[in-house]
Amino acid sequence: MLDAILKTLASEKKVTFKIKVVAGAAKNEIVGTYGEDMLKIKIAAVRERGKANEKLIKFLAKTTGLPAQNIHIKTGTSSPLKTIEIIP
Repeated sequence: MLDAILKTLASEKKVTFKIKVVAGAAKNEIVGTYGEDMLKIKIAAVRERGKANEKLIKFLAKTTGLPAQNIHIKTGTSSPLKTIEIIP
């Protein structure tokens, strides 16, 4: 699923996708899919005062090779289920 997102980034003005975040993990990693249409991502930060969201943005920036300011949490800032928007 991540490969499809990265391919879409090369040809589209923006990409939107859904994720499930597991905060408080030992390390940051994409662990697979959640359901049929979501990525499951573990983040090594607690769900407290936006720390996990900040780590998530940094992790996605590193994974995609894009600046963090191009990656936005569109919905779900206080939920483990989020919609992410990336503008290359």
